[in-house]
Amino acid sequence: MHIPASTRRKTEQQRRDAARELPKTRLCGRVVLAVLSGPGELDQALAGLRSGLGGSWHLVTAFQFMSGQQAFFSAQCEVDTAKSDLLLAHRIAKAAADAQAITRLDLEVLRAVCAEAKVKVEHSVADVEAQHG
Repeated sequence: MHIPASTRRKTEQQRRDAARELPKTRLCGRVVLAVLSGPGELDQALAGLRSGLGGSWHLVTAFQFMSGQQAFFSAQCEVDTAKSDLLLAHRIAKAAADAQAITRLDLEVLRAVCAEAKVKVEHSVADVEAQHG
């Protein structure tokens, strides 16, 4: 399979930037995981996101970032105790983005999509662990 040089360069740049993007990944990951929690936790996560990254960041932009390669590469730089949460947030955001157009969902529908995505992610992780365990 031939991968264009421009794609290879972009991927390598994202890998180099991964550690620098870790604070953004933590903030966005917290938002994704907070969708599955109560409204108070989501409000706190969104306030932290805006405080840390600026007023233009919101629920949709957090999901868009977390569903991408940069968030995946950055999560790999996290310490082991927190890495699994960031990778889970990445997988949930990616599965939710693949399942629905996030920009058009209300919060309750997004919660349902994320809950379904989390179940799928947990099943796929369990399947991999069973095969390699």
